[in-house]
Amino acid sequence: QAAIASGIGMSSTNWCFNYSACNMYKWNTCPRDVVHPTVRYTDSSAAWVLIAAIIVFFMKAGFMLVEVSFAKSVNERRHVVIIKHMDAFASAFGFFLIGFDGIARYSSAESTRAHFFKVSDPLLWFFKFTFASNAATVVGGCLVSNPYKLRLPAAFISAFVISGIIHPIIVLIIWSDAVQSISPYRFCVGILPDYNCTLATPSFLKSMYVLDFAGSGAVHMLGGSFGLVLCLFAKLKHWRQHKQERIQEATPIGAEGAEVVQSEGFWDWMYPVSGGDEAVSEAALGVIILWFAWFAFNCGSTESVESPIVKSSQQNPYYNIPAIIAINMIMAAASGGTFAILIAAWAQARLRASSINANEVANGVLSALVAITAGCAFVDYWGACLIGVFAVVVYHLGCWVEYRLDIKDTARVFPVHGLCGLW
Repeated sequence: QAAIASGIGMSSTNWCFNYSACNMYKWNTCPRDVVHPTVRYTDSSAAWVLIAAIIVFFMKAGFMLVEVSFAKSVNERRHVVIIKHMDAFASAFGFFLIGFDGIARYSSAESTRAHFFKVSDPLLWFFKFTFASNAATVVGGCLVSNPYKLRLPAAFISAFVISGIIHPIIVLIIWSDAVQSISPYRFCVGILPDYNCTLATPSFLKSMYVLDFAGSGAVHMLGGSFGLVLCLFAKLKHWRQHKQERIQEATPIGAEGAEVVQSEGFWDWMYPVSGGDEAVSEAALGVIILWFAWFAFNCGSTESVESPIVKSSQQNPYYNIPAIIAINMIMAAASGGTFAILIAAWAQARLRASSINANEVANGVLSALVAITAGCAFVDYWGACLIGVFAVVVYHLGCWVEYRLDIKDTARVFPVHGLCGLW
């Protein structure tokens, strides 16, 4: 261990980031590199990461079911299925060719140079590929019932760019082991021994660190923001087309005889009396699949289930952290889902609807899961509950913005993933 430390220009007494010195961290255990400094994975940790990656990839089935539930015709359902497959194809090429070791440099701790067309760590590539691919998959839900949809070439290009360029750039900034990223808990590989929050005068960059443990920003906020951009492009195309039609018909806006559409209120728009047009069974099954796979998404991000060599002095041994993450996820989703049911029940009583809008309750659960993903390993259980409740508030604020701007976001991609990822 000392020889390895001296080989990268650091002392053995300053092996990793000092967890116990920061109030933001609830354990003082350095992850996998202290346990086995010569290898990235042991057999048990490799099995843990591989199983987690397989389950995370299954999230695509959940996204597909949720989006199919909004489709109003057979052609729209077919389009959703094709786009989901296209996301997987394009993201695989993008992440393999340039994203992994070329831009993100996940496993280039031994070198700060970029390596294109290379997979230096197959297991880590597979796990992180599922993250990059899901960032591209999130986008598709915004245009399911929109008359302006992504054509297949555009879908391929957008997924390739997101997973192969944009997501890896974000990863390089906040997660990479090869450069001075802005997430201090990633520094346990020992590349930056001077990064310690006990420093009396830390630099501005070191004081502006972020804690995004599993990808609220790097995955969900990215996908949600890109979805908003697509919705705005679709709105612009709709406006230009209708403007051209009015010019051709020489019909001034507001002319006598023109159809006047009575705008509905926000609560009527968000909680229709009919309960919504989505296929409830498909949407519910999709959300349950996503919730199940989300445990692998967050818990698997520990990349280890092993304990440090010294166990007795640890407040929270490292093998307990996946369980702590799972509890935080459950409490956040339960709190957000309960609050979403209360809002939906209030809307039902106010509008005298026939039933509670199940889709908005499901979106409340997803919003809470997106929000807790960043801090799932760092917050207390009561903090997870608050994060879930406020995520539902943020989700409704995002829906109100889309309502005011008349943005047709079918699956509420921007409020759920974009804004709650930011929150």
